[in-house]
Amino acid sequence: MKRGDTKRMNKKSIITKGIAVSLAVALLIGGGTFAYLQSESNNIENKFRTNQVNVSLEETTGGDYNIIPGTEQTKDPKVTVMATVPAYVYVEVTDATEGLINYEIAEGWKKLGNFDNIYYREVENSNSEQEFNVLENNMVSYDSSLENEDMLNENGTLKDGIKLTFKASAVQKEPFNDPIKAYYQSETDVATEDDLQSALESAEDNATILVS
Repeated sequence: MKRGDTKRMNKKSIITKGIAVSLAVALLIGGGTFAYLQSESNNIENKFRTNQVNVSLEETTGGDYNIIPGTEQTKDPKVTVMATVPAYVYVEVTDATEGLINYEIAEGWKKLGNFDNIYYREVENSNSEQEFNVLENNMVSYDSSLENEDMLNENGTLKDGIKLTFKASAVQKEPFNDPIKAYYQSETDVATEDDLQSALESAEDNATILVS
């Protein structure tokens, strides 16, 4: 290729580039040459709030008591609930006192189904802890009619294993909206034949009962 031809090609290339740049500038200034029908919506933001249902059971009066006929003692088991959604709260009372201890369940607790030892109450949602006493007036008492023979086994030894035990649990109210269904959702564990019979009588269809 001759030298003159190279110059002419370079000159042509420069002219071509110049035309392209000029067209691009013209499009930017004029605008709308390549416009489309288009639109855009506003954002819709969905926020989801987390929740919790927690329960604890505490007692400040200790765990050892003397049975003295005609007296009473302070006993203050208390259920504390942190539920940011409506919930059912349960307390199970296992009475192995052989009738030597008198007590009443505090107002606000209801018996659950056919159970004689399980009580429940409904709580509203709250961002603060809610507290509920288990025993009326936080007291247990001993009948003045108790005698020595009431304290003894058949062989003449003092009875032992006299206990009053409390256990608390809580379950969200929805989607059950029924305290028995909600209670069985967390599975009921039974250890004795009497427990099993009571569970079967109170159970709803499709309840899960664990036999240990």
